[in-house]
Amino acid sequence: GIQETKKGILEEILQLIEPKTWSFITSAEWDAQRKSGHIGKQVLPSTLVLKAKYDSENIFIKVKARLVVLGNLQKYFHDIINKSTVESPTVAMSSVFVVISIAAKQNLELATFDIKGAFLHAPIGDEEIYVRLSKEVARILLEEDKTYEDFLQEDGTFIVKLNKCLYGLKKSSRAWYNLIHKVITDMGFIAVSNDTCLFVRHTELGSSFILLYVDDMMVAATKEVIAEFHEGLNKSFGVENVTAHIGGSNHSFLGMKFETDQHNKNIKVTQRLYIENMCDGEDLDFDKVTNTPHPVSFQQDRSKDASGVSTETTYFRRKVMQAMYLAVRTRPDVLLDIVVLASRLENPSIEDVNILKRVLVYLYQTKDDGMIFKDGDWEFLAYIDASFNCYENGRGHSGILMFLDKVSAAILAKSLKQKTVSTSSTQSELICLNEAVLHIMWLEGILSELLPGIKIRPIKVFNDNTSMISLAKQPIVNRQGRSKFMNRALFKVNENIEAGDIVLLYEDTDTLVADFLTKAVHGRRFKTFRARIMGMDNKEHILFLNGDEHTVAETIQKLRAGASLQKIKIFWLEATY
Repeated sequence: GIQETKKGILEEILQLIEPKTWSFITSAEWDAQRKSGHIGKQVLPSTLVLKAKYDSENIFIKVKARLVVLGNLQKYFHDIINKSTVESPTVAMSSVFVVISIAAKQNLELATFDIKGAFLHAPIGDEEIYVRLSKEVARILLEEDKTYEDFLQEDGTFIVKLNKCLYGLKKSSRAWYNLIHKVITDMGFIAVSNDTCLFVRHTELGSSFILLYVDDMMVAATKEVIAEFHEGLNKSFGVENVTAHIGGSNHSFLGMKFETDQHNKNIKVTQRLYIENMCDGEDLDFDKVTNTPHPVSFQQDRSKDASGVSTETTYFRRKVMQAMYLAVRTRPDVLLDIVVLASRLENPSIEDVNILKRVLVYLYQTKDDGMIFKDGDWEFLAYIDASFNCYENGRGHSGILMFLDKVSAAILAKSLKQKTVSTSSTQSELICLNEAVLHIMWLEGILSELLPGIKIRPIKVFNDNTSMISLAKQPIVNRQGRSKFMNRALFKVNENIEAGDIVLLYEDTDTLVADFLTKAVHGRRFKTFRARIMGMDNKEHILFLNGDEHTVAETIQKLRAGASLQKIKIFWLEATY
Protein backbone atom coordinates (compact mmCIF):
# COMPACT_ATOMS: atom_id res chain seq x y z
CA GLY A 1 0.00 0.00 0.00
CA ILE A 2 0.89 3.71 -0.04
CA GLN A 3 1.96 3.77 3.60
CA GLU A 4 4.31 0.78 3.15
CA THR A 5 5.83 2.44 0.09
CA LYS A 6 6.37 5.73 1.96
CA LYS A 7 7.93 3.88 4.85
CA GLY A 8 10.32 2.04 2.53
CA ILE A 9 11.37 5.27 0.77
CA LEU A 10 11.90 7.11 4.06
CA GLU A 11 13.97 4.23 5.45
CA GLU A 12 16.24 4.33 2.39
CA ILE A 13 16.74 8.13 2.49
CA LEU A 14 17.47 8.21 6.23
CA GLN A 15 19.92 5.35 5.77
CA LEU A 16 21.77 7.50 3.24
CA ILE A 17 21.70 10.68 5.33
CA GLU A 18 23.01 9.10 8.54
CA PRO A 19 26.50 8.09 7.23
CA LYS A 20 26.79 11.47 5.45
CA THR A 21 26.54 10.00 1.97
CA TRP A 22 25.85 13.51 0.71
CA SER A 23 25.70 17.16 1.73
CA PHE A 24 22.54 19.18 1.13
CA ILE A 25 22.88 22.37 -0.95
CA THR A 26 20.57 25.28 -0.14
CA SER A 27 18.82 27.14 -2.91
CA ALA A 28 20.84 30.31 -2.14
CA GLU A 29 24.15 28.40 -2.20
CA TRP A 30 23.26 26.75 -5.48
CA ASP A 31 22.29 30.03 -7.15
CA ALA A 32 25.43 31.79 -5.87
CA GLN A 33 27.74 29.04 -7.08
CA ARG A 34 26.13 28.90 -10.49
CA LYS A 35 26.31 32.67 -10.94
CA SER A 36 29.98 32.68 -9.96
CA GLY A 37 30.68 29.98 -12.51
CA HIS A 38 32.06 27.68 -9.82
CA ILE A 39 29.67 24.93 -10.83
CA GLY A 40 29.61 24.05 -14.50
CA LYS A 41 28.77 20.39 -14.21
CA GLN A 42 25.41 18.79 -14.77
CA VAL A 43 23.12 17.69 -11.97
CA LEU A 44 22.32 14.02 -12.34
CA PRO A 45 18.70 12.97 -11.83
CA SER A 46 17.84 10.07 -9.56
CA THR A 47 15.04 7.56 -9.32
CA LEU A 48 13.67 5.07 -6.82
CA VAL A 49 13.55 1.34 -7.46
CA LEU A 50 10.88 -0.36 -5.37
CA LYS A 51 10.66 -4.07 -4.60
CA ALA A 52 8.26 -6.00 -2.37
CA LYS A 53 10.08 -8.32 0.06
CA TYR A 54 8.56 -11.65 1.15
CA ASP A 55 9.64 -14.29 3.67
CA SER A 56 10.16 -18.02 3.02
CA GLU A 57 6.41 -18.57 3.45
CA ASN A 58 5.71 -15.97 0.75
CA ILE A 59 4.26 -13.56 3.35
CA PHE A 60 4.77 -9.85 2.66
CA ILE A 61 7.42 -8.22 4.86
CA LYS A 62 7.99 -4.70 3.53
CA VAL A 63 8.66 -2.53 0.52
CA LYS A 64 12.38 -2.16 -0.12
CA ALA A 65 13.41 1.10 -1.82
CA ARG A 66 16.74 1.79 -3.52
CA LEU A 67 17.79 5.29 -4.58
CA VAL A 68 19.61 5.02 -7.91
CA VAL A 69 21.45 7.75 -9.79
CA LEU A 70 20.92 7.86 -13.56
CA GLY A 71 24.63 7.51 -14.18
CA ASN A 72 24.05 6.73 -17.86
CA LEU A 73 23.59 10.49 -18.32
CA GLN A 74 27.08 11.33 -17.04
CA LYS A 75 29.04 13.26 -19.65
CA TYR A 76 32.31 13.93 -17.88
CA PHE A 77 35.15 12.89 -20.16
CA HIS A 78 37.27 11.26 -17.47
CA ASP A 79 34.39 8.98 -16.48
CA ILE A 80 34.10 7.75 -20.06
CA ILE A 81 37.61 7.81 -21.50
CA ASN A 82 39.57 6.65 -18.47
CA LYS A 83 38.12 3.15 -18.04
CA SER A 84 40.26 2.45 -14.99
CA THR A 85 38.01 4.77 -12.99
CA VAL A 86 34.73 3.10 -13.96
CA GLU A 87 35.40 -0.56 -14.78
CA SER A 88 35.42 -3.07 -11.96
CA PRO A 89 36.50 -6.74 -12.16
CA THR A 90 34.52 -9.74 -10.94
CA VAL A 91 35.84 -13.19 -10.15
CA ALA A 92 35.93 -15.67 -13.05
CA MET A 93 33.79 -18.80 -12.74
CA SER A 94 36.82 -21.00 -13.39
CA SER A 95 38.53 -19.35 -10.40
CA VAL A 96 35.52 -20.25 -8.25
CA PHE A 97 35.76 -23.90 -9.26
CA VAL A 98 39.54 -23.96 -8.75
CA VAL A 99 39.10 -22.73 -5.16
CA ILE A 100 36.24 -25.16 -4.52
CA SER A 101 38.39 -28.01 -5.83
CA ILE A 102 41.22 -26.98 -3.48
CA ALA A 103 38.76 -26.68 -0.58
CA ALA A 104 37.52 -30.22 -1.21
CA LYS A 105 41.04 -31.66 -1.32
CA GLN A 106 42.26 -29.75 1.74
CA ASN A 107 38.96 -30.15 3.64
CA LEU A 108 38.61 -26.40 4.19
CA GLU A 109 35.60 -24.64 5.69
CA LEU A 110 33.42 -22.42 3.49
CA ALA A 111 31.82 -19.14 4.58
CA THR A 112 29.99 -16.38 2.71
CA PHE A 113 29.82 -12.66 3.48
CA ASP A 114 27.73 -9.80 2.14
CA ILE A 115 28.19 -6.08 2.82
CA LYS A 116 24.95 -4.14 3.23
CA GLY A 117 24.84 -1.01 1.04
CA ALA A 118 28.33 -1.75 -0.24
CA PHE A 119 28.65 1.16 -2.67
CA LEU A 120 27.64 3.63 0.04
CA HIS A 121 30.88 2.91 1.90
CA ALA A 122 33.08 3.92 -1.03
CA PRO A 123 34.36 7.53 -1.02
CA ILE A 124 33.66 9.65 -4.09
CA GLY A 125 37.18 11.06 -4.26
CA ASP A 126 38.10 14.60 -5.34
CA GLU A 127 35.40 14.82 -7.98
CA GLU A 128 32.31 17.00 -7.45
CA ILE A 129 29.11 15.17 -8.36
CA TYR A 130 25.69 16.67 -7.77
CA VAL A 131 22.42 14.73 -7.70
CA ARG A 132 18.81 15.93 -7.74
CA LEU A 133 16.36 14.19 -5.41
CA SER A 134 12.83 14.11 -6.82
CA LYS A 135 9.81 16.00 -5.52
CA GLU A 136 8.35 12.76 -4.14
CA VAL A 137 11.48 12.10 -2.07
CA ALA A 138 11.54 15.74 -0.87
CA ARG A 139 7.89 15.60 0.15
CA ILE A 140 8.28 12.35 2.13
CA LEU A 141 11.42 13.63 3.87
CA LEU A 142 9.76 16.95 4.79
CA GLU A 143 6.80 15.11 6.29
CA GLU A 144 9.28 13.40 8.61
CA ASP A 145 11.50 16.42 9.39
CA LYS A 146 10.56 20.04 8.59
CA THR A 147 14.13 21.27 9.16
CA TYR A 148 15.01 20.15 5.64
CA GLU A 149 12.88 23.01 4.22
CA ASP A 150 16.04 25.17 4.24
CA PHE A 151 17.46 22.98 1.46
CA LEU A 152 14.38 22.92 -0.75
CA GLN A 153 14.97 24.24 -4.26
CA GLU A 154 12.52 26.48 -6.12
CA ASP A 155 11.20 23.53 -8.14
CA GLY A 156 10.43 21.50 -4.99
CA THR A 157 13.44 19.16 -5.25
CA PHE A 158 16.65 18.70 -3.29
CA ILE A 159 20.16 19.07 -4.73
CA VAL A 160 22.92 17.20 -2.91
CA LYS A 161 26.68 16.99 -3.34
CA LEU A 162 27.88 13.40 -3.03
CA ASN A 163 30.51 12.49 -0.44
CA LYS A 164 30.22 8.76 -1.13
CA CYS A 165 29.11 6.67 -4.06
CA LEU A 166 25.52 5.83 -4.89
CA TYR A 167 24.12 2.96 -6.91
CA GLY A 168 23.91 3.80 -10.60
CA LEU A 169 26.93 6.12 -10.61
CA LYS A 170 29.49 5.11 -13.23
CA LYS A 171 32.42 5.06 -10.85
CA SER A 172 30.61 3.39 -7.91
CA SER A 173 31.58 -0.13 -8.83
CA ARG A 174 35.27 0.70 -9.24
CA ALA A 175 35.37 2.86 -6.11
CA TRP A 176 33.87 0.01 -4.09
CA TYR A 177 36.37 -2.48 -5.53
CA ASN A 178 39.28 -0.21 -4.59
CA LEU A 179 37.93 0.01 -1.04
CA ILE A 180 37.27 -3.70 -0.50
CA HIS A 181 40.59 -4.56 -2.18
CA LYS A 182 42.40 -2.43 0.41
CA VAL A 183 40.43 -3.95 3.29
CA ILE A 184 41.27 -7.50 2.17
CA THR A 185 44.95 -6.85 1.41
CA ASP A 186 45.37 -5.07 4.76
CA MET A 187 44.53 -8.44 6.34
CA GLY A 188 47.54 -10.02 4.63
CA PHE A 189 45.86 -11.39 1.50
CA ILE A 190 47.31 -10.90 -1.99
CA ALA A 191 45.28 -10.51 -5.20
CA VAL A 192 46.17 -13.16 -7.79
CA SER A 193 47.76 -11.63 -10.89
CA ASN A 194 45.50 -13.40 -13.42
CA ASP A 195 42.29 -12.74 -11.46
CA THR A 196 42.33 -9.72 -9.17
CA CYS A 197 39.07 -10.78 -7.50
CA LEU A 198 40.73 -13.93 -6.18
CA PHE A 199 42.82 -13.44 -3.04
CA VAL A 200 45.21 -15.84 -1.33
CA ARG A 201 47.20 -15.87 1.91
CA HIS A 202 49.85 -18.45 2.77
CA THR A 203 50.94 -18.98 6.39
CA GLU A 204 52.53 -21.80 8.34
CA LEU A 205 48.99 -22.91 9.26
CA GLY A 206 48.00 -23.34 5.61
CA SER A 207 46.48 -21.40 2.73
CA SER A 208 43.31 -19.30 2.72
CA PHE A 209 41.29 -18.10 -0.27
CA ILE A 210 38.74 -15.32 -0.89
CA LEU A 211 36.44 -15.02 -3.91
CA LEU A 212 35.02 -11.54 -4.55
CA TYR A 213 32.04 -10.72 -6.77
CA VAL A 214 31.11 -7.05 -6.19
CA ASP A 215 29.85 -7.12 -2.57
CA ASP A 216 29.50 -10.91 -2.24
CA MET A 217 32.42 -12.91 -0.86
CA MET A 218 33.15 -16.55 -0.30
CA VAL A 219 36.03 -17.64 1.92
CA ALA A 220 37.69 -21.09 1.91
CA ALA A 221 39.90 -21.43 4.96
CA THR A 222 40.13 -22.82 8.47
CA LYS A 223 37.62 -21.79 11.13
CA GLU A 224 40.20 -19.55 12.79
CA VAL A 225 40.97 -17.63 9.60
CA ILE A 226 37.26 -17.22 8.79
CA ALA A 227 36.63 -15.79 12.28
CA GLU A 228 39.57 -13.43 11.84
CA PHE A 229 38.28 -12.26 8.45
CA HIS A 230 34.79 -11.72 9.86
CA GLU A 231 36.18 -9.56 12.63
CA GLY A 232 38.16 -7.51 10.09
CA LEU A 233 35.02 -6.83 8.02
CA ASN A 234 33.11 -5.79 11.15
CA LYS A 235 35.83 -3.26 12.03
CA SER A 236 35.87 -1.82 8.52
CA PHE A 237 32.13 -1.62 7.80
CA GLY A 238 30.35 -2.03 11.12
CA VAL A 239 28.74 -5.13 12.59
CA GLU A 240 25.29 -4.03 11.42
CA ASN A 241 26.44 -3.89 7.78
CA VAL A 242 28.10 -7.33 7.55
CA THR A 243 25.94 -10.37 6.85
CA ALA A 244 27.84 -13.62 7.41
CA HIS A 245 26.98 -17.28 6.90
CA ILE A 246 29.58 -19.25 8.83
CA GLY A 247 29.44 -22.95 9.63
CA GLY A 248 27.04 -25.56 8.36
CA SER A 249 27.23 -27.66 5.23
CA ASN A 250 25.19 -25.44 2.87
CA HIS A 251 26.22 -22.05 1.48
CA SER A 252 24.90 -19.83 -1.32
CA PHE A 253 27.12 -17.78 -3.60
CA LEU A 254 26.26 -16.19 -6.97
CA GLY A 255 22.97 -18.05 -7.14
CA MET A 256 24.70 -21.41 -6.59
CA LYS A 257 24.28 -23.76 -3.64
CA PHE A 258 27.45 -25.30 -2.21
CA GLU A 259 26.88 -28.52 -0.25
CA THR A 260 29.94 -29.60 1.73
CA ASP A 261 30.51 -33.20 2.82
CA GLN A 262 33.69 -32.96 4.89
CA HIS A 263 33.51 -36.63 5.90
CA ASN A 264 33.88 -37.75 2.26
CA LYS A 265 35.85 -34.61 1.30
CA ASN A 266 33.67 -33.44 -1.56
CA ILE A 267 31.67 -30.32 -2.43
CA LYS A 268 28.60 -30.33 -4.68
CA VAL A 269 27.55 -27.17 -6.52
CA THR A 270 23.95 -26.98 -7.76
CA GLN A 271 21.31 -24.48 -8.91
CA ARG A 272 18.07 -26.30 -8.14
CA LEU A 273 16.14 -23.18 -7.09
CA TYR A 274 17.19 -21.34 -10.26
CA ILE A 275 15.95 -24.23 -12.42
CA GLU A 276 12.63 -24.37 -10.57
CA ASN A 277 12.10 -20.62 -11.01
CA MET A 278 13.08 -20.81 -14.69
CA CYS A 279 10.59 -23.62 -15.35
CA ASP A 280 7.83 -22.22 -13.14
CA GLY A 281 4.66 -21.59 -15.11
CA GLU A 282 5.85 -23.49 -18.19
CA ASP A 283 3.17 -25.56 -19.93
CA LEU A 284 5.44 -28.56 -20.44
CA ASP A 285 5.22 -32.27 -19.67
CA PHE A 286 7.80 -32.54 -16.92
CA ASP A 287 6.80 -36.16 -16.23
CA LYS A 288 7.93 -37.34 -19.66
CA VAL A 289 11.32 -39.05 -19.29
CA THR A 290 14.02 -37.16 -21.18
CA ASN A 291 17.43 -38.84 -21.07
CA THR A 292 19.25 -36.24 -23.17
CA PRO A 293 18.66 -32.50 -23.70
CA HIS A 294 18.71 -32.87 -27.49
CA PRO A 295 17.00 -35.12 -30.03
CA VAL A 296 18.95 -37.54 -32.24
CA SER A 297 18.59 -35.15 -35.18
CA PHE A 298 20.21 -32.21 -33.35
CA GLN A 299 23.03 -30.50 -35.26
CA GLN A 300 24.61 -27.07 -35.74
CA ASP A 301 23.73 -26.87 -39.46
CA ARG A 302 20.14 -25.64 -39.73
CA SER A 303 19.98 -25.61 -43.56
CA LYS A 304 17.83 -28.77 -43.47
CA ASP A 305 15.41 -27.36 -40.89
CA ALA A 306 12.05 -27.13 -42.70
CA SER A 307 9.86 -26.54 -39.63
CA GLY A 308 9.29 -22.85 -40.41
CA VAL A 309 9.84 -19.63 -38.47
CA SER A 310 8.54 -19.61 -34.89
CA THR A 311 6.18 -16.95 -33.56
CA GLU A 312 7.63 -17.34 -30.03
CA THR A 313 10.75 -15.24 -30.61
CA THR A 314 10.53 -13.22 -27.37
CA TYR A 315 9.93 -16.35 -25.29
CA PHE A 316 12.80 -18.13 -27.06
CA ARG A 317 15.30 -15.34 -26.41
CA ARG A 318 14.38 -14.98 -22.75
CA LYS A 319 14.59 -18.69 -21.97
CA VAL A 320 17.81 -19.26 -23.92
CA MET A 321 19.54 -16.47 -21.98
CA GLN A 322 18.22 -17.83 -18.68
CA ALA A 323 19.49 -21.30 -19.55
CA MET A 324 22.86 -19.87 -20.65
CA TYR A 325 23.42 -18.49 -17.14
CA LEU A 326 22.94 -22.05 -15.88
CA ALA A 327 24.94 -23.83 -18.60
CA VAL A 328 28.15 -21.83 -18.10
CA ARG A 329 28.09 -22.48 -14.36
CA THR A 330 26.80 -25.78 -13.06
CA ARG A 331 25.24 -27.53 -16.06
CA PRO A 332 27.77 -28.08 -18.86
CA ASP A 333 25.66 -31.05 -20.00
CA VAL A 334 23.40 -28.56 -21.82
CA LEU A 335 26.14 -26.14 -22.86
CA LEU A 336 26.35 -27.30 -26.50
CA ASP A 337 22.58 -27.14 -26.94
CA ILE A 338 22.27 -23.64 -25.48
CA VAL A 339 25.28 -22.25 -27.37
CA VAL A 340 23.84 -23.48 -30.66
CA LEU A 341 20.35 -22.15 -29.84
CA ALA A 342 21.87 -18.80 -28.80
CA SER A 343 23.24 -18.42 -32.34
CA ARG A 344 19.63 -18.47 -33.59
CA LEU A 345 18.11 -15.74 -31.42
CA GLU A 346 17.22 -13.51 -34.38
CA ASN A 347 14.96 -15.95 -36.20
CA PRO A 348 14.34 -19.18 -34.30
CA SER A 349 12.49 -21.94 -36.05
CA ILE A 350 9.65 -24.04 -34.63
CA GLU A 351 12.15 -26.89 -34.22
CA ASP A 352 14.49 -24.60 -32.26
CA VAL A 353 11.72 -23.75 -29.80
CA ASN A 354 10.86 -27.45 -29.43
CA ILE A 355 14.51 -28.27 -28.67
CA LEU A 356 14.60 -25.48 -26.09
CA LYS A 357 11.50 -26.87 -24.38
CA ARG A 358 13.11 -30.31 -24.36
CA VAL A 359 16.18 -28.79 -22.66
CA LEU A 360 13.92 -27.22 -20.01
CA VAL A 361 12.22 -30.55 -19.32
CA TYR A 362 15.60 -32.28 -19.08
CA LEU A 363 16.93 -29.65 -16.67
CA TYR A 364 13.84 -29.87 -14.46
CA GLN A 365 14.08 -33.65 -14.27
CA THR A 366 17.78 -33.41 -13.29
CA LYS A 367 17.52 -30.25 -11.17
CA ASP A 368 19.37 -31.84 -8.24
CA ASP A 369 22.44 -32.61 -10.36
CA GLY A 370 25.47 -30.35 -10.38
CA MET A 371 29.26 -30.14 -10.30
CA ILE A 372 30.97 -32.36 -7.71
CA PHE A 373 34.55 -31.69 -6.59
CA LYS A 374 36.39 -34.47 -4.77
CA ASP A 375 39.66 -35.36 -3.10
CA GLY A 376 41.57 -36.69 -6.10
CA ASP A 377 45.29 -36.63 -6.85
CA TRP A 378 46.48 -33.40 -8.48
CA GLU A 379 46.75 -33.67 -12.26
CA PHE A 380 45.97 -30.85 -14.69
CA LEU A 381 44.21 -32.49 -17.66
CA ALA A 382 42.78 -30.84 -20.78
CA TYR A 383 40.58 -32.40 -23.46
CA ILE A 384 39.88 -30.64 -26.74
CA ASP A 385 37.84 -31.46 -29.83
CA ALA A 386 36.57 -29.60 -32.89
CA SER A 387 33.82 -30.30 -35.42
CA PHE A 388 34.78 -29.24 -38.93
CA ASN A 389 32.36 -27.40 -41.26
CA CYS A 390 29.35 -28.12 -39.06
CA TYR A 391 27.51 -24.78 -39.51
CA GLU A 392 25.70 -23.70 -42.66
CA ASN A 393 28.29 -20.93 -43.18
CA GLY A 394 31.16 -23.44 -43.13
CA ARG A 395 32.51 -22.66 -39.67
CA GLY A 396 33.49 -25.25 -37.09
CA HIS A 397 32.78 -25.73 -33.40
CA SER A 398 35.28 -26.06 -30.54
CA GLY A 399 34.94 -27.97 -27.28
CA ILE A 400 37.40 -27.50 -24.38
CA LEU A 401 37.44 -29.19 -20.97
CA MET A 402 39.92 -28.86 -18.12
CA PHE A 403 40.20 -30.83 -14.88
CA LEU A 404 42.45 -30.79 -11.82
CA ASP A 405 42.16 -34.54 -11.20
CA LYS A 406 40.56 -37.67 -12.63
CA VAL A 407 37.48 -37.79 -10.41
CA SER A 408 36.25 -34.20 -9.92
CA ALA A 409 34.11 -32.01 -12.16
CA ALA A 410 35.63 -29.78 -14.81
CA ILE A 411 36.99 -26.41 -13.68
CA LEU A 412 36.47 -25.06 -17.20
CA ALA A 413 34.06 -26.03 -19.98
CA LYS A 414 33.93 -24.17 -23.28
CA SER A 415 31.68 -24.90 -26.25
CA LEU A 416 31.87 -22.22 -28.92
CA LYS A 417 31.41 -21.56 -32.60
CA GLN A 418 34.72 -20.87 -34.33
CA LYS A 419 35.22 -17.35 -35.67
CA THR A 420 36.75 -18.32 -39.02
CA VAL A 421 36.15 -20.93 -41.72
CA SER A 422 38.71 -23.73 -41.78
CA THR A 423 39.88 -25.53 -44.92
CA SER A 424 40.39 -28.87 -43.15
CA SER A 425 39.55 -30.71 -39.96
CA THR A 426 43.21 -30.38 -38.96
CA GLN A 427 43.03 -26.59 -39.15
CA SER A 428 39.78 -26.60 -37.17
CA GLU A 429 41.43 -28.71 -34.44
CA LEU A 430 44.46 -26.39 -34.46
CA ILE A 431 42.19 -23.37 -33.89
CA CYS A 432 40.65 -25.19 -30.94
CA LEU A 433 44.09 -26.06 -29.54
CA ASN A 434 45.21 -22.42 -29.65
CA GLU A 435 42.09 -21.32 -27.77
CA ALA A 436 42.66 -24.06 -25.21
CA VAL A 437 46.33 -23.15 -24.65
CA LEU A 438 45.34 -19.56 -23.81
CA HIS A 439 43.04 -20.85 -21.06
CA ILE A 440 45.62 -23.40 -19.92
CA MET A 441 48.34 -20.80 -19.42
CA TRP A 442 45.89 -18.44 -17.68
CA LEU A 443 44.78 -21.17 -15.27
CA GLU A 444 48.36 -22.36 -14.79
CA GLY A 445 49.28 -18.84 -13.67
CA ILE A 446 46.46 -18.85 -11.12
CA LEU A 447 47.38 -22.30 -9.80
CA SER A 448 51.05 -21.35 -9.44
CA GLU A 449 50.05 -18.59 -6.98
CA LEU A 450 47.38 -20.59 -5.15
CA LEU A 451 49.46 -23.77 -4.87
CA PRO A 452 53.13 -22.75 -5.11
CA GLY A 453 54.34 -26.21 -4.08
CA ILE A 454 52.31 -28.23 -6.59
CA LYS A 455 54.02 -29.43 -9.79
CA ILE A 456 51.51 -29.45 -12.65
CA ARG A 457 53.74 -29.13 -15.74
CA PRO A 458 53.71 -30.47 -18.34
CA ILE A 459 49.95 -30.22 -18.72
CA LYS A 460 48.43 -33.13 -20.64
CA VAL A 461 46.22 -32.13 -23.58
CA PHE A 462 44.20 -34.93 -25.22
CA ASN A 463 42.86 -34.85 -28.80
CA ASP A 464 41.73 -37.36 -31.42
CA ASN A 465 43.33 -35.81 -34.53
CA THR A 466 46.77 -37.31 -35.20
CA SER A 467 47.48 -34.87 -38.04
CA MET A 468 46.95 -31.87 -35.78
CA ILE A 469 49.10 -33.38 -33.02
CA SER A 470 51.93 -34.06 -35.46
CA LEU A 471 51.64 -30.63 -37.09
CA ALA A 472 51.59 -28.74 -33.77
CA LYS A 473 54.83 -30.43 -32.70
CA GLN A 474 56.70 -29.38 -35.85
CA PRO A 475 58.63 -26.09 -36.03
CA ILE A 476 57.16 -23.45 -38.36
CA VAL A 477 60.04 -23.85 -40.84
CA ASN A 478 58.88 -27.40 -41.56
CA ARG A 479 55.45 -26.39 -42.83
CA GLN A 480 54.65 -28.26 -46.04
CA GLY A 481 51.63 -29.02 -48.19
CA ARG A 482 48.39 -27.27 -47.29
CA SER A 483 49.71 -26.40 -43.84
CA LYS A 484 51.93 -23.71 -45.33
CA PHE A 485 48.78 -21.71 -46.15
CA MET A 486 47.57 -21.70 -42.54
CA ASN A 487 47.99 -18.61 -40.41
CA ARG A 488 51.38 -18.86 -38.74
CA ALA A 489 49.88 -17.58 -35.49
CA LEU A 490 48.15 -20.97 -35.15
CA PHE A 491 51.53 -22.62 -34.63
CA LYS A 492 52.48 -20.56 -31.61
CA VAL A 493 51.56 -23.62 -29.54
CA ASN A 494 54.83 -25.15 -30.77
CA GLU A 495 56.62 -22.79 -28.38
CA ASN A 496 54.53 -24.08 -25.46
CA ILE A 497 55.30 -27.68 -26.45
CA GLU A 498 59.05 -27.07 -26.76
CA ALA A 499 59.08 -25.16 -23.45
CA GLY A 500 57.48 -28.13 -21.71
CA ASP A 501 54.30 -26.25 -20.78
CA ILE A 502 52.05 -28.82 -22.44
CA VAL A 503 52.27 -32.27 -23.96
CA LEU A 504 49.87 -33.40 -26.70
CA LEU A 505 48.48 -36.93 -26.35
CA TYR A 506 46.17 -38.95 -28.56
CA GLU A 507 42.78 -40.08 -27.27
CA ASP A 508 40.38 -42.14 -29.35
CA THR A 509 37.22 -40.39 -30.56
CA ASP A 510 34.99 -42.92 -28.81
CA THR A 511 36.39 -41.96 -25.42
CA LEU A 512 37.37 -38.30 -25.92
CA VAL A 513 35.15 -36.53 -23.40
CA ALA A 514 35.41 -33.14 -25.20
CA ASP A 515 33.39 -34.71 -28.04
CA PHE A 516 30.46 -34.06 -25.70
CA LEU A 517 30.77 -30.30 -26.36
CA THR A 518 31.03 -30.35 -30.17
CA LYS A 519 28.30 -32.69 -31.36
CA ALA A 520 25.14 -34.41 -30.11
CA VAL A 521 26.00 -37.50 -28.07
CA HIS A 522 23.38 -40.08 -27.08
CA GLY A 523 22.78 -43.24 -25.11
CA ARG A 524 25.19 -44.60 -22.55
CA ARG A 525 28.01 -42.52 -24.05
CA PHE A 526 26.11 -39.36 -23.10
CA LYS A 527 25.63 -40.62 -19.54
CA THR A 528 29.30 -41.55 -19.18
CA PHE A 529 30.66 -38.28 -20.58
CA ARG A 530 28.17 -36.31 -18.49
CA ALA A 531 29.27 -38.12 -15.34
CA ARG A 532 32.94 -37.39 -16.06
CA ILE A 533 32.41 -33.69 -16.80
CA MET A 534 30.27 -33.10 -13.72
CA GLY A 535 32.24 -35.33 -11.34
CA MET A 536 29.32 -37.69 -10.82
CA ASP A 537 29.65 -41.41 -10.04
CA ASN A 538 29.09 -43.58 -13.09
CA LYS A 539 28.53 -47.22 -12.24
CA GLU A 540 27.81 -48.33 -15.81
CA HIS A 541 30.95 -49.09 -17.81
CA ILE A 542 30.78 -49.15 -21.60
CA LEU A 543 32.51 -51.47 -24.03
CA PHE A 544 32.94 -50.50 -27.65
CA LEU A 545 32.72 -53.71 -29.70
CA ASN A 546 33.56 -53.26 -33.38
CA GLY A 547 32.68 -49.57 -33.14
CA ASP A 548 29.31 -50.02 -31.37
CA GLU A 549 28.72 -49.34 -27.68
CA HIS A 550 27.40 -52.00 -25.32
CA THR A 551 27.34 -52.79 -21.64
CA VAL A 552 29.64 -55.51 -20.30
CA ALA A 553 26.75 -58.00 -20.16
CA GLU A 554 25.66 -57.19 -23.73
CA THR A 555 29.21 -57.63 -25.01
CA ILE A 556 29.63 -61.03 -23.35
CA GLN A 557 26.29 -62.11 -24.80
CA LYS A 558 27.35 -61.07 -28.32
CA LEU A 559 30.72 -62.83 -28.00
CA ARG A 560 28.96 -66.02 -26.89
CA ALA A 561 26.69 -65.68 -29.93
CA GLY A 562 29.77 -65.75 -32.17
CA ALA A 563 30.58 -62.06 -32.76
CA SER A 564 34.13 -61.58 -34.05
CA LEU A 565 36.35 -59.52 -31.77
CA GLN A 566 38.07 -57.10 -34.15
CA LYS A 567 38.31 -54.15 -31.82
CA ILE A 568 37.32 -53.76 -28.19
CA LYS A 569 37.84 -50.87 -25.78
CA ILE A 570 36.67 -50.46 -22.20
CA PHE A 571 35.67 -46.91 -21.31
CA TRP A 572 35.83 -46.39 -17.55
CA LEU A 573 34.94 -43.21 -15.78
CA GLU A 574 38.58 -42.19 -15.44
CA ALA A 575 40.47 -43.45 -18.47
CA THR A 576 40.64 -45.79 -21.41
CA TYR A 577 42.29 -49.15 -20.90
